Amino acid sequence: MTPYLLVDFGTTSTKSALVDLDTGAFAHQQRYPAFPSVPGPPGHFEVPLEALQCRFQQICADGQARVPLRGILL
Repeated sequence: MTPYLLVDFGTTSTKSALVDLDTGAFAHQQRYPAFPSVPGPPGHFEVPLEALQCRFQQICADGQARVPLRGILL
């Protein structure tokens, strides 16, 4: 088994999954809500970097708790 953690930071949500590169099987797919945006000029959206860091660390810890990871793909 060659487990990798996949993470997608999108504009409407963050998604993660574990994939076994040997079999191509996906497991433990998760979806997290969008980040609250930081106030800015109209049409300009940013997310707090601390929130992004916290979510990434949480996702990595959850994945590592399930299986020793070989790597992470963003």
